[in-house]
Amino acid sequence: MPIRWGKGHQQMSQSGGPLDQGRRTRVFFAPGRINLIGEHTDYTGGLVMPAAIDAGTTATVSAREDASLAFASRDYPGEIVFRGDVLASGRIEIIRRSDDGWGQYVLGVLTAWVEALSAMGRKIPELSGLSINIESTLPQGAGLSSSASLTVLIAYLLDALGRTELPRSALVRIAKMAENDHVGVASGIMDPFAIAFGREGHAIFLHTDTLDHTYVPLAFHPYELIVIDSGKRRTLVDSAYNTRFGEAERAWREIRRIRPELPYLGALTPQGWSTIRPMIKDPVLVRRVDHLVGENERVREARRALEKGDLPKFASLLTASHRSLRDLYEVTGPELDALVDTALSFPGVLGARMMGAGFGGVTLNVVEPSKRDAFVAFVCERYTRLTGLLPRFYRFQIADGVREIRLPGTPAR
Repeated sequence: MPIRWGKGHQQMSQSGGPLDQGRRTRVFFAPGRINLIGEHTDYTGGLVMPAAIDAGTTATVSAREDASLAFASRDYPGEIVFRGDVLASGRIEIIRRSDDGWGQYVLGVLTAWVEALSAMGRKIPELSGLSINIESTLPQGAGLSSSASLTVLIAYLLDALGRTELPRSALVRIAKMAENDHVGVASGIMDPFAIAFGREGHAIFLHTDTLDHTYVPLAFHPYELIVIDSGKRRTLVDSAYNTRFGEAERAWREIRRIRPELPYLGALTPQGWSTIRPMIKDPVLVRRVDHLVGENERVREARRALEKGDLPKFASLLTASHRSLRDLYEVTGPELDALVDTALSFPGVLGARMMGAGFGGVTLNVVEPSKRDAFVAFVCERYTRLTGLLPRFYRFQIADGVREIRLPGTPAR
């Protein structure tokens, strides 16, 4: 069976250079992200430890003859075209739209950007006569934050093209608002934050309530991280993700009646939860909070393990996280469970877990590089036999966050 390695950012089709008739091109890139540990904790104000990767979404910006602001995708059909000459008045007017849904993310970011500038009393720039072509090397719905990569990218390029000079934290909130308010996904802050603030060779230990964060150096030698795409797809809008978000909200309301001084669910300690737990009568909510409290502790332990170079301890926490997501938060599903169980049965794998919202997507695996080929062949054969799905394997570099790519011959900005 052939090894199916996914492509990284360096394999993206080449864009850039001067256009015909001397038109100027600008290129922007937003990474995807992996999350080492801390799953479903970000929307409760808990702890997470993500990292940006070298695969992601690229936007190539060029001039056009008319006054429109046009977005098109190389990966999906259609386009969404706005009147750029009326943006300065705060109006968002669509001239034509033929996309199959991805344009809603663009519309959401543009709307949130205009609203944010208006709320700050800032001048909204006119952005007219621009074509923006978008391309991604991230598999959609696989748990690598393809949607947040797109929304952060659009927020960043609008800020750069309009010279509004918003701080990255504001761009993160604009991207989050676009998904929450305009797409209908109850997503947290982790994905856009990691994509905006990523640092090469580092994970981010992030308090999602305050956005206080610390960069944690990553050194996995003599092991490596391999991400495996299960081939099982889901979308956040129609998955049970929003259901879990609602259950966390219900649990928080119950807990606040008992502990009104507690500022947010993610602040609940194991000791505090042990006192409250017998008072929560809904067993589903108890299981959900069991996971959230335990997962926050695992994030803390994982940071300590990485700082000490204790890879076996770190990997064991990944496996414990998966079991909690399977048994307590119930977001894995048969495909992800089969993929993790298969990986853990292979000698040379220290730990594995599902990554992302769940219900499909990817797993994160700590593997001996010398056994990589045998591991890939083993997982392909067994997982495909169990599920009928063919997995795809990725090795990513830990990369910087969203940025403009300087083209040869262009001055620094």
